[in-house]
Amino acid sequence: MALDFRLFNGRLNGTVETYYMSTTDVLVNRELPTITGYKRVYANLGEIRNKGFELSLSSTN
Repeated sequence: MALDFRLFNGRLNGTVETYYMSTTDVLVNRELPTITGYKRVYANLGEIRNKGFELSLSSTN
């Protein structure tokens, strides 16, 4: 979601942005015991959530 704005007859311009992103099914490399005969295996263990806020301002003096 974003909002662009201009104030004071265009002397101050800016953008306000927010974001949210959820990522699932992240593959993680897991070590296995040597008795199995394999060194490692990829497992579907990860989940990441990113959220944030961004503000950009510019002015004409």
